Amino acid sequence: MSGQALQDSVEAVMLRAERFTADKIQASSRLKIIARHGVGTDNVDIQAATDAGVWVTVTPGSNARSVAEHVFALTLALARRIPAATAGTAAGQWAAIKPALTGFELQGRTLGLLGFGRIASLTAGIARGFGMPVLVSDPYVAPDTVEQYGARLVLLDDLIAQCDVLSLHAPLTAATKHIIDAAAIARMRPGAVLINTARGGLVDETAVLAGLESGHLGGAALDVLDGESTDMQDPLPHSPELAARLGSLDNLIVTPHIAGQTSQSLLAAGTQALACIQQALAGQDPEHAVHRQRRSLIPAPHLPGDENALFVNASTDNIDIAPAWERADLDEVKRLAPYPVALVGDVQARMGIMAAAIRPVTPAPRLAGTVLPVLAREGDNLAIHRALDDARPGDVLVVNANAEINRAVFGDLLGEICLAKGVTGIVIDGAVRDVEELAGQGLAVYARGISPAGPWKNGPGRIGFPVACGNVVCNAGDAILGDRDGIVVIPRRDLTAVIERTLAQEQTEQKMREAINAAAQLAH
Repeated sequence: MSGQALQDSVEAVMLRAERFTADKIQASSRLKIIARHGVGTDNVDIQAATDAGVWVTVTPGSNARSVAEHVFALTLALARRIPAATAGTAAGQWAAIKPALTGFELQGRTLGLLGFGRIASLTAGIARGFGMPVLVSDPYVAPDTVEQYGARLVLLDDLIAQCDVLSLHAPLTAATKHIIDAAAIARMRPGAVLINTARGGLVDETAVLAGLESGHLGGAALDVLDGESTDMQDPLPHSPELAARLGSLDNLIVTPHIAGQTSQSLLAAGTQALACIQQALAGQDPEHAVHRQRRSLIPAPHLPGDENALFVNASTDNIDIAPAWERADLDEVKRLAPYPVALVGDVQARMGIMAAAIRPVTPAPRLAGTVLPVLAREGDNLAIHRALDDARPGDVLVVNANAEINRAVFGDLLGEICLAKGVTGIVIDGAVRDVEELAGQGLAVYARGISPAGPWKNGPGRIGFPVACGNVVCNAGDAILGDRDGIVVIPRRDLTAVIERTLAQEQTEQKMREAINAAAQLAH
């Protein structure tokens, strides 16, 4: 079989570091899915895949433990000067080099985590075992979320200035490109060390070399390089300054993007990727897709004057999506559905009740489901469209639209998608429109306001990360209830206890009603 004939027969690809370009996608006529064996998609032409109707999926969480442990492998190697010790003993030295190899202990040293997703949270847990205080900077994470891991949320400038070990866990976006530059390194504590297992582009490698050479930066360990954006197979030629200094700086460690590479993580990623392939080949929408398919749930209307502009197919490259999360048990959530929101709020000591400004705008406001959180730019609903791609039955979209009420981000077409996906309702700290149509759909919709002005579809946005809605921080997978009184959110970890207290409180109140009725009968 010729190479092209073989390519024409391929329906699925499980992809690691190889680049899958637009040319390869276009030449693969039967291709249905590119399943990344990992979480990054830098090596896939997402737009070409979208245009060809080819799914692209990832394996979130499969290597989180592996990467978190590698953070400490690198940190300990720098702290105890392992590379220099190894080089010295290889050169036949022993006692003579020991004075130069005095390291430092991790206990009492402050770990700073820039970004706080699944990997960073595991890293924070390991740090506690070493006795390290942990600081976190992430604009999309609530303080109580961080505190659950024994860490403290701070501003970025404070993180950089106050930590002894700075570990990077942020996605690479336009805003985070070279976030660790010469100015950031100058603000770090003298002798602090830098660990990067996230994306090479987060770091200005020239500035890192300058910091190492000056002695201000105590050490740097990089598992990822900026040059990988050009050549994932051989990035060193694209980082020539760094490559030239590898042999001469004993406080610089570079590993070839292996943080996520253990036997356990490879098996987990392969299992996840295979499941996505099986779903796609069975005609299903695979889990963990990173883009919107052209075959949408509703006809995509053309924009005036542009026959190719499909508003539900806008690029979503600037939408950050959290790794897979656990959802509260939907059957357990539904146990609370018959009870008033006010009662559930009472048993939570009035915690989790959204501000009164978030009101029902449809006549069927009753809802019970699990939180699918979305952070959208004011007046823009691209992130909402993208979130619905991954929505599951029983989800409730909870959208922080920055309380913008002059431009709606949700209307009847999105309502149709919600119904098709089994989404229970939507709660928006922002505005909606098409209220009569939404009422006819029977969808439970809560919002801060109503506006006839339609949305943009440009992004950016975030999906699956904690959002503030109606002054309540909502985490992915939390339980959420609504009725005409308003909305209450129940942390997933507290659901069982809240159910028990609600049932007990209802019994208490029922006894009170019976006593009142008995007293009323005696009075008559």
